[in-house]
Amino acid sequence: MKDENQLYELAVHVNPDIEDAKVPEVRAIIEGHITSNGGTIIYAKELAKIRLSYEINHFRNSFFGYFHFTIEDAENLIHINEQLKSNPDVFRYLVIKTISDAEKSKAAARQHRIRIKDAERKEGAKVPAPENKELDKQLETIIENL
Repeated sequence: MKDENQLYELAVHVNPDIEDAKVPEVRAIIEGHITSNGGTIIYAKELAKIRLSYEINHFRNSFFGYFHFTIEDAENLIHINEQLKSNPDVFRYLVIKTISDAEKSKAAARQHRIRIKDAERKEGAKVPAPENKELDKQLETIIENL
């Protein structure tokens, strides 16, 4: 199953107890998981220390970052998943399928066209038919003559 143009996002929480000097190394390892399985990284947010809203694995903080990437074969996501599970520095991660900006634009344009058609239909119901316009004019002249 080939999804060459499919965009994915990987979000990761990394152990906050690792040394700050080791953070770029962990990021490079995660990027390596993606690229070694045929992925192409489009954007990567630096791993930055954040405070968690709730404890995860007894941690109140984590290094958090995310990666946008495409992958040649979606089945390789299984290998990325296995590699992330086996990485002791990564304690939580999520891979999701996303849509590209071009697809977002197409969807927005499609929604806009639907809204316009709905508005035209609603207006069409309120606008009197041409025969009724003539009747309205006749009624107006009768009322004026009273």
